[in-house]
Amino acid sequence: MLKCLADLRLGSLEIAEPNRIPSACLAQLTQHFAYDLLVTDTAFAMRAATGSGVHPDWTGLVERARRVMVIGETGAEFAEAVLGLQVTRLSAPLAQPVPPSAVSGPARLGLLALHASAAEFRFVRALSDQMAEADEDAAIIVLGTTLDDLKLMQRSNVTVAGEIGADDVTTLIEGHGITKLVLDIGEPVFGHPLVDALLATELPTAAIEWRPAPPGRGRNTDLKLQPGLDADDAIAAVLDWVAEDVPLHPDRRRGRLRREVGARLP
Repeated sequence: MLKCLADLRLGSLEIAEPNRIPSACLAQLTQHFAYDLLVTDTAFAMRAATGSGVHPDWTGLVERARRVMVIGETGAEFAEAVLGLQVTRLSAPLAQPVPPSAVSGPARLGLLALHASAAEFRFVRALSDQMAEADEDAAIIVLGTTLDDLKLMQRSNVTVAGEIGADDVTTLIEGHGITKLVLDIGEPVFGHPLVDALLATELPTAAIEWRPAPPGRGRNTDLKLQPGLDADDAIAAVLDWVAEDVPLHPDRRRGRLRREVGARLP
């Protein structure tokens, strides 16, 4: 592989997800080529908590990089607040905003699953159990695939959309009547086109807040989850947030959502 890369006369490499590259291969690449690092998830961190710093396994790799890069604002916030790094921010492709329609009725939660991992499966299963007890009419629509889609779809309040693309987001939200979104279950990712497409809908969103927003910039319809929150506490927070569901209407003057004060869904 080294000979092949050398024959291509590459000046440098861009390395993403080094934890997926065999260690011997990674060592050879970084010894023979200058490289940039792209942070796409939380793997570089000691833990996903503010101020935890870079994991010792990755310190040398980070220090020898020409630059550390991220895609989008969320990735930059993670790198600065958790890793303590000054990074180069790359622009994410602009997702076309899709104004949401006002929806009345039971909560329908769109939950993004990107990894088909055991953690995501357990999260959906536990949230389904507790949502069923709190509101039998509320439903979960899993946007993506899971460790066992058929097992989850045996539950009356869970639908699994299966593998989706960014172009499918509008159709899925309208078709399922999704009222709120949950991101960052399992392993958070940065710069993913599905995340950007979902955020562009401007639906109320539950996601990790790596760095507190300046006064006046946050939306009171969103749920801001603390970094490092365990699954049980995250589920409890999401349940409380869903229980607060109120009619949401586009405020066309400001391009964002607002509450209809004093009103509750039937």
